[in-house]
Amino acid sequence: MNKGTAASRSANWDALRALAMFLVLVTHAAYSLGPIGECDTGLLISSAAIICDPIFFALSGYFAIRALKRPLKDYYLNKVMTIILPLFVYSVVLYLYSALRAGQDLFIGDYFIFFADHLSGAWWFIPALVPCLVAAPFVAKGFEALSDRQVFALGCILAALFTFGAVFNLLQWACLQIGVESLASLCSVMLNLVPPSMLTKAPQFFELFILGGIFRRVAPHITKRASNGLIACGLACWVIDVSFALCDIPRTDPSFFWLFIAIGAMALCERVAIRSQVAQRAISWAAMRSYSIYLLNLEALGTASVIFYDLSVFGVIATMAVPMRILMWVAMVLCAYGIALAVASLIDIALLKPVQKVFRCLCMKPPRSAAQEQQSETALRSG
Repeated sequence: MNKGTAASRSANWDALRALAMFLVLVTHAAYSLGPIGECDTGLLISSAAIICDPIFFALSGYFAIRALKRPLKDYYLNKVMTIILPLFVYSVVLYLYSALRAGQDLFIGDYFIFFADHLSGAWWFIPALVPCLVAAPFVAKGFEALSDRQVFALGCILAALFTFGAVFNLLQWACLQIGVESLASLCSVMLNLVPPSMLTKAPQFFELFILGGIFRRVAPHITKRASNGLIACGLACWVIDVSFALCDIPRTDPSFFWLFIAIGAMALCERVAIRSQVAQRAISWAAMRSYSIYLLNLEALGTASVIFYDLSVFGVIATMAVPMRILMWVAMVLCAYGIALAVASLIDIALLKPVQKVFRCLCMKPPRSAAQEQQSETALRSG
């Protein structure tokens, strides 16, 4: 693979990550638009955009489940540097911002409450992802012991289990609607005896994380025809999942359809080619800030909402015609994303990078060259 092709493929995954991050803002801003006629637009938009969750976990598994090129200790320290340190940096910045904005005094106890509330609420993704990242090196080791055919079989088993879960979840709802409680109870028994509902409980999203590693392994063997099938299946499951939400048909969290949506998104990502170097750099910049944007997204949406709705800078949006309301809502979400990207770029460069540099100097050894490794091995053998 030449450098141009490698850069294009990297830009593809960066684009998917940046798009998923944008969908996080769309999800959180969904109910700002308000109903349009009889349509509950908040439910429609949030149900459609929530696919950012499975895509993020699958992407995390895609990049994390691979053979280690460093000691296990360094892998964990790197995750502390890239996942945990930004949490502390951004939590301090946001606490100071919220306290000063509200005219409150600063107390360390209030900061801990602020941090804890965010971790259990707006930042729930991180506590859910950390156990997956802890297990990733061991999962990767297990994958190494499996043939490509066995990894493919594992993916098929996951797909079968989630299909089973989706079918019995729908049957249970249908039986309750027609008043056949005995069959509804049978469906409940099946959902609890066979793994799907267990997979979507503790740890949540781990199966989607595993899916990313499976896709990475089998992707080189996926034919164009099979890729088309995966994309079509993902789109169909996306439509069904949104339809279930609108029809008030109960869904699990994570939804059983999300596995197929995530793999369809990754298959589509493999097919996209981004050739422009300018576009590649811009996408890479935004993707690199995705985690920081996630930490800032609610505050950015709050600021953009004040500009567009509270201050009525562009007029009273609620009284506008439907097309203008939609246009203003889209502009508000884009503005929020721009604010988050700009602030994240500033904080990452001015605060986060220096903190990470200090952490790297104190806790992580510089990577050793191949010559140094060989000298070390020679010395051990001679000793």
